[in-house]
Amino acid sequence: MEVNSIWPTNVGIAQRPIHDCNDHETIYNLIKRLEKDNSIDNGEGLGYVTDESIHQYDEMQYLNTWLIQQVHNFSDSIGWDVDIDDIFVANSWAVVSKHGASTHKPHIHANTLLSTVYYLHAPEGSAPLGLLQPDVKWKPWQPDFKQRTVDTEGEFYVPAKTGQCVIFRSDIPHMTGQNNFTNTTELQERIVIPYTFNLKNLGKKSRGRHYGI
Repeated sequence: MEVNSIWPTNVGIAQRPIHDCNDHETIYNLIKRLEKDNSIDNGEGLGYVTDESIHQYDEMQYLNTWLIQQVHNFSDSIGWDVDIDDIFVANSWAVVSKHGASTHKPHIHANTLLSTVYYLHAPEGSAPLGLLQPDVKWKPWQPDFKQRTVDTEGEFYVPAKTGQCVIFRSDIPHMTGQNNFTNTTELQERIVIPYTFNLKNLGKKSRGRHYGI
């Protein structure tokens, strides 16, 4: 029997070169300033979240440009017909979590096409990013697999790494676990900047298909 695996789920991982990360201190200072101005505590006293417009600050422009290039590279790699000038940031925000901060339950980023997670600072022991299979309604009805793999479990974990960007479709459920920092000499904060992206004129390039944007 011929068995075909169809409709793969693509996940991109890009590492920003160390010489391109010289804006990290500037961005960190911005995030600390926003903590005092308009951030939202995570409810535990173990972190905070800024509002969803951090990409509009001047300090973010160099990172914005790099991430748009990575989104274009990802789109090109999976065969999408996308012009880099059509890619724009819909939202972005900073999430700062300290040692012992609780998990972030599975969620999606509605009304956007692609999402990225950028690690501004990820100390040893930072919680990884967990990506879940988009459609799991059928899982309770299937038998157990003989071998456990990413394909059979429906979960894929990306270790947190400073300067790393993870790119995925915004409808893919994702989550994070609990930080358990092990190196007390490092800054004890996991600092993540999620972005969401849309495309200009998407309806005109999608052959009439509607993607909920």
